[in-house]
Amino acid sequence: MEKISIDAVYGPELVEFWAHKYQEVKKEVENLKKSVADARADKLSAENAELLGLVRTIRTGADEAATCLQRLHETEKEKADLATRLATAEAERSSLSQQVNLAYAQAAALASEADQCRRNMLAALFPPVTFAEVPPEPASFVFADSGAIVEQLATEYPDERMYFLPRPPACLPLRVPACAQPGYWFFPHRIPQQDTAFHLVVEGRPGEWSYLGHYISAPFPGAEMRLSEWMNIDEQTKMAHCARIASISAGLPADQTPPFPDQLAIKRRYELGEWRVPCFTLRCVGFSNVLYQRLHLAARSESGHMPAPSPRADIPSTLQVQMYSGPRPNARAVSRKRSRQSGAGRDKSNGIAEESESGERKKKKLHTIPYVPKTEPS
Repeated sequence: MEKISIDAVYGPELVEFWAHKYQEVKKEVENLKKSVADARADKLSAENAELLGLVRTIRTGADEAATCLQRLHETEKEKADLATRLATAEAERSSLSQQVNLAYAQAAALASEADQCRRNMLAALFPPVTFAEVPPEPASFVFADSGAIVEQLATEYPDERMYFLPRPPACLPLRVPACAQPGYWFFPHRIPQQDTAFHLVVEGRPGEWSYLGHYISAPFPGAEMRLSEWMNIDEQTKMAHCARIASISAGLPADQTPPFPDQLAIKRRYELGEWRVPCFTLRCVGFSNVLYQRLHLAARSESGHMPAPSPRADIPSTLQVQMYSGPRPNARAVSRKRSRQSGAGRDKSNGIAEESESGERKKKKLHTIPYVPKTEPS
């Protein structure tokens, strides 16, 4: 084995050199330990943070689940409560519906009783009459243009008075059991003067008209419309009548609609029985077979190009009440007269023209009869 000679002279320097190296290595080892410790701490911190986030997420989900579960229990409880309340409300509704149906049935019975009472009064006022001119089974007439028929009749029968009454909701109901028989009606749009005869043509089904006969109308005291009868009228007809009364009371022109609160106030008076619709008798004094055949001929002449009548919710203002009387010089004069009547207002002309007895018969203005509501209870 070879031996290495060491010079003792360099001993202190070697000791110092290796001591310095040792310190450097030691310091480097400590730095490496610190770096490893820091890296491990950072990794643990990140893992801890991730775990903490997961824990918080799980906890939040658990809280939300608990909240949802609580809400579900509350909702189920509320649902059960609502089901109970719904069953109670349905029972109350059924009970109230039965009461309403019973009230309407009683009102219908009272209305039928009131109608029978008026028929008895009419039978006492007007003895039964028969006219040879009345056909065994009077037919109805379907017109495509009622206004054109009125114009033709006005020219062909200038000395006759006619009243064309449309069906509800344009007018209140009319009660006549059969052609050429007495009956009554409620507050017509144009109230004929007493002892003034007129031919009455009424609309039954939409677009289908019937000639009833030659009538005279007069007030029917003690036969005003009962509250039970008012209840049996449809709402559209009620509101149309209330609007008409509101217009008459306020003196409004025909083309102006009264305020809706005024209509409701009038309707409320009728429903409380404070007001009652006046009634007028219809006494039959004849039946014109000539006019009946003329209406039948007019209907047949239109049958080739006439559209089928269809129900309508409203009727044009020009067809609300068509009525004429007195001589007609020509069709143009008739048209001018209708234009003036339309501009002056339909509801303000409540009457039929009177004939002049001096010299040549001349046309007169329509006589106006003011409307005075009945205030006695039904």
